[in-house]
Amino acid sequence: MKCMARDYYDILGVARSAEPAEITKAYRRLAKKYHPDVNKSQDATDKFGEVQKAYDILKDPQKRKLYDQYGHAGVEADASAGAGAQGFDPFGGSGSFRRSYSGPGGFTFTTDAGDMSELFEQMFGGRGGFARQRGSSPFGGAQASPRKPEPLRHTVTVPFQTAAQGGTVAITLSGPSGKQNLDVKIPPGTDNGAKLRLRGKGHPAPNGEPPGDLILTVRSAEHPVFRRDGLNLLLEVPIALDEAVFGATVEIPTLSGRATLKIPPRTAGGKKLRLRGAGITDAKGNAGDLLAIVQIDIPEQLTDEQTEWLKPLQGQMPNPRENLDGWK
Repeated sequence: MKCMARDYYDILGVARSAEPAEITKAYRRLAKKYHPDVNKSQDATDKFGEVQKAYDILKDPQKRKLYDQYGHAGVEADASAGAGAQGFDPFGGSGSFRRSYSGPGGFTFTTDAGDMSELFEQMFGGRGGFARQRGSSPFGGAQASPRKPEPLRHTVTVPFQTAAQGGTVAITLSGPSGKQNLDVKIPPGTDNGAKLRLRGKGHPAPNGEPPGDLILTVRSAEHPVFRRDGLNLLLEVPIALDEAVFGATVEIPTLSGRATLKIPPRTAGGKKLRLRGAGITDAKGNAGDLLAIVQIDIPEQLTDEQTEWLKPLQGQMPNPRENLDGWK
């Protein structure tokens, strides 16, 4: 004989009068404790599923009311027949009624609609009643389909260029059924922290049901010279003082190779010069730009000739701080 299902409040370790916030707090604590990614014991997956099912019922006000009134049989009937918590009559009647039912060995009992919880205890594994068979519904017909396993979650760090331009990375997952090696395709333009869902690559399901999904969080490693702003690339480009004053054409790196950048005369430090379309192109064909941020490089040591060349400029240049707020 199959054991009676555990009380959902006992599973979460909360009182029947618990507030929703208490139920959520208890669920998060237990889910973290039994999540198969963290807990490698053989029964962790079963316990995690038990906690998840209890939370799914108790977090929903209607399902919780139905469970409080009729127990497990009530919420199972609601799942398979779509019955609501209000006016629920598992035998198709309405209002008050009094009926007799026969059990094994000629046992009979009589109940009122107001004492349905006692009726269900007698029928489905309570005080000397019937035991419900697996896969059957107390009200006839098939039970609701088994819940799909909770998604398996994993984080992978990929090179900056793989996230920007796309590529394939190999990952290894460990679970109750052993290690699983996967080659995962990273779409071009993948943001740092983006989540990819791989269907059927998660936790195995019992009884031959389809496995759950894998939710993969993609982290992008830092690049030595590029930074990212959406689909735009930011690049700090150092230029010499004479290039800033007189202008120049310089060579800079891009993700796909080298490019030339024109520095206009009298370019100030911090100015952003744009190379259109030289940024990141995503899977939909949307392209960003490369923004070159000019940094004027002043050498720490100058030759005597360079120093003499600069002396006539000393004290002759406009004050660059005159527009600062509060400057006197």
